[in-house]
Amino acid sequence: LSLGSNPLDPNTSFSSLTSLEELMLQSTFLNLTENTFADMKQLKILDLSYNNLTEANFRILGSVSSLQVLSYVGNQIASFNYIEAREYLPRLRVLEICKNGWNNTYFETNILRMRRFQLSPDVHGFSSHFLFRDDYIRMCSEKLIDDYNYEDYVEQPIDVEDEIRASYPKELTTTSTSTTTTTTTTTPAPTTTTKAATTTTERPATAKATGERTTEKTMHHVLEHNTDIGQRKVTAIEPTKAASPWFITFQVLVYVLSVVGLGTLVFVAYRWRRRQLGARPLAVSTETADSVRLI
Repeated sequence: LSLGSNPLDPNTSFSSLTSLEELMLQSTFLNLTENTFADMKQLKILDLSYNNLTEANFRILGSVSSLQVLSYVGNQIASFNYIEAREYLPRLRVLEICKNGWNNTYFETNILRMRRFQLSPDVHGFSSHFLFRDDYIRMCSEKLIDDYNYEDYVEQPIDVEDEIRASYPKELTTTSTSTTTTTTTTTPAPTTTTKAATTTTERPATAKATGERTTEKTMHHVLEHNTDIGQRKVTAIEPTKAASPWFITFQVLVYVLSVVGLGTLVFVAYRWRRRQLGARPLAVSTETADSVRLI
């Protein structure tokens, strides 16, 4: 249901539309309350852009627990409480908050969990952040998109990579920026005679080419890094190989003096032992009457 740019009553309630899944309310300037979206258990996409909202109150959306895509584009919201959003909207996968002039200290922490992002127009210069550089994006599962589609944002378990691969193979295959999935799962299908089949076979080939270029660039960076480390190791080892002549001479002198000192100690010990055990007669004059022979 698209009601954008319509002069609706500020107190309009949509609680009777219990089976509605998509609701577009851009530029309608509603007064959002807890009764506005009550009993809308099936709602998955909600657009509240350009409504001059000054606060993102996720509590009023607590009854819409199945919501997966929420847009606050073009409002005047100063900050977003991500903890509150996770508490009241556990299935939320896309939150559009651009053109709000906001500054959030939790930006870098929350951006690491992003799967997709959109930086056009990049009013606040976020594209200069290192997380959005080309070499970083190619090594992640992030994907730059032009528009969101409900089918692309199926719920995924957080931090359970094996379960994600088993449950959502199509989602991982379409993520062309992932260096692992694009090189292993995107294989071209056989070409048939129909035009529709020809179109479907060109896309995997393009994804495969993109994956190969991504892999080559990644391997190039890894090779340069390993080469740099290898050169550092060689530079650190070379000084130890070429020993100084003075150092060699010093080692030889220490060895010689050790041998000479050991030999001297052995000789002195031998002489002292022999002197203790042997009897040395004294020269005694036989002409003296009171002489005593010493042993």
